[in-house]
Amino acid sequence: MEDLIDKIINMDCLDGMKYVKDNYIDLVVTSPPYNLGIDYDSWNDSLIKEKYIEFMTRIAKELYRVIKPDGRVCLNIPCDGTMLNENKEDEKCDITYMIKEIFYSIGFKYRNKIYWDKRHLSNNNARGSYESASSPNILLPFEEIIIFYKEDKKKVKDGDINEIIDSEFREYTYGHWVIDGQKHKNRNPCPVPFPQEIPARLIRLFSYRGDIVLDPFSGDGTTCLVAKKLGRNYIGFEISEKYASYANERIKNIIRTK
Repeated sequence: MEDLIDKIINMDCLDGMKYVKDNYIDLVVTSPPYNLGIDYDSWNDSLIKEKYIEFMTRIAKELYRVIKPDGRVCLNIPCDGTMLNENKEDEKCDITYMIKEIFYSIGFKYRNKIYWDKRHLSNNNARGSYESASSPNILLPFEEIIIFYKEDKKKVKDGDINEIIDSEFREYTYGHWVIDGQKHKNRNPCPVPFPQEIPARLIRLFSYRGDIVLDPFSGDGTTCLVAKKLGRNYIGFEISEKYASYANERIKNIIRTK
């Protein structure tokens, strides 16, 4: 395949990552499918839980292969949610625990977590037995960003210039980020747009200028766009032709106007 750098490729990431060399990526910043029934263009987001675990295990294996020994992986995922079990019945799942166990089993090590306080709940969250003790459902207005590393916890780059001033560093390393969720805009085909502030903080905290940032679930291209703005190179994969086309055009337009 042609050079992948600074492109979002319209391809299933499990196929696309086969073209990425071993120990090549400095940082992964991504938000994988939640498997909570989101209406994506080219993805079934209602897999049986066991199938979802199989899928995320394959993702973790490929990420472990392509990430550098001192590389980091930042995953934005919901704390919990309802998935279908093998009997196709709704089952409440601790999603962060599930994902951690998958990544541990592959060899990743846990570094930190960040609570992203979105300050609001989506309209489709059911509260269970309303005004009754029968079966109330607790709603969480935040998601987690879990940071894994491969082998080396410390990442050193010769000649690096610090980008983050003291006040920013203190804010970014405080594990409770209050950032409004990105509202969906009509022109944006992706149903779950990502606020730029999330990848911007992660990229500045966990990588250096000139590093390569991978987003295997690029969606509308926000992580890749921010990486480019911050002087990093990026590789993106997006299974939806519609989302990939929008993302590449979006990045091209932003870079053209700089």
